Amino acid sequence: MGLGSFADFDPNNNAVKPITVELLKDREINQQGGGVVFYVSDKNGKVMMVSGELSLPQGFESANVVTLKGHLSQDSFHAHEVVIE
Repeated sequence: MGLGSFADFDPNNNAVKPITVELLKDREINQQGGGVVFYVSDKNGKVMMVSGELSLPQGFESANVVTLKGHLSQDSFHAHEVVIE
């Protein structure tokens, strides 16, 4: 399965849906207080900040592609789960 597109998400809909994206390793992964922030890009090259109260899976930092389960907010993607393919 290839990369997904953030254009397929409605920022006014909080339904949790999966999207497969490329992890941008040149951007910082910031974890503090149970929250995490990192950056990804979709198949169209759209860069998106991802945030959520979640624990990252083992090997996350070395993954190239991850699947996020969550919803789009106005300026970022709120992840409920991160899965390494």
